[in-house]
Amino acid sequence: MLGLYDEAQCVARLENEVGAPFDESFYSAYHAWLAAIQPQVTLPRRAAPEFVTDEADERALLNLFLYEDERDAKTPVNGVSVAQMFEERDPEDVARNIARARTAYETLADYSPARRRLFDAVVTRIISTGLRGVSGGSANSCIGVLWINPPKKASPDDVVEFIVHELAHTLGYIDETATPHFQSEAFGQVIPAFSAVRCQQRPLYHVMHSLFVGCELLAFRKEQPRLKDLRLHPGTVQLRTSCAASLASVMDLPVERIFTERGLDVVSAIGRFLAREKAAADRTLAAAGVS
Repeated sequence: MLGLYDEAQCVARLENEVGAPFDESFYSAYHAWLAAIQPQVTLPRRAAPEFVTDEADERALLNLFLYEDERDAKTPVNGVSVAQMFEERDPEDVARNIARARTAYETLADYSPARRRLFDAVVTRIISTGLRGVSGGSANSCIGVLWINPPKKASPDDVVEFIVHELAHTLGYIDETATPHFQSEAFGQVIPAFSAVRCQQRPLYHVMHSLFVGCELLAFRKEQPRLKDLRLHPGTVQLRTSCAASLASVMDLPVERIFTERGLDVVSAIGRFLAREKAAADRTLAAAGVS
């Protein structure tokens, strides 16, 4: 979450969570950490993200993305839809998706070397099987696995933003697994708040992740002004506004009874980041003579 913390802070958190220094020993320690908390997820044999092309591996990994709360899903990802997806699986389409994902992965190294370093450290496997209406994503049931299935209208920079989006989720999953963000009695409750990305009411857990993503994208766009033809995520002004509205909806809740100390620290970091973003935007408008 480089929008909320700098690279040194992110690395220090990862080292503490995994129990290994951020050097050549980190990846094996991270794999061991993942294997202990999610033994159902197969891991690559090499110390780099693996682009999965084997259909059996794809199927096994996609089954970890089944989404129980279909009321919160734009398109249901369940046993029926996954089975249909593999009936219609087109190897050429998968290859095209993988090629787009690889290009975005390589571009990230140019656009944001720090994010690419974190991506290489925490992302283990990437699948690109197609399902109509679903762009892919990540899940706390299979930390490290990304499903990249961008719509055909997505520009190359949209796909780069997509992997930055999923990197933010992944770092959030690791952080909250190592140090829970929610108090135990609050975690199982459905507490609605306003989502920064979807701009609608969603369960608080997903709202917090939307704030991770929204802040990450705002920081990434500021760092990389060359981004162009962005269509998948809200525009920068809208995203900044919706993040502020989302945080306000969270702060209207009894946060002291909902979040742990670590969760409150993350909420505070989001507030500080958005305050800096607003101040910078206000200075830009003032310099342009806009009141």
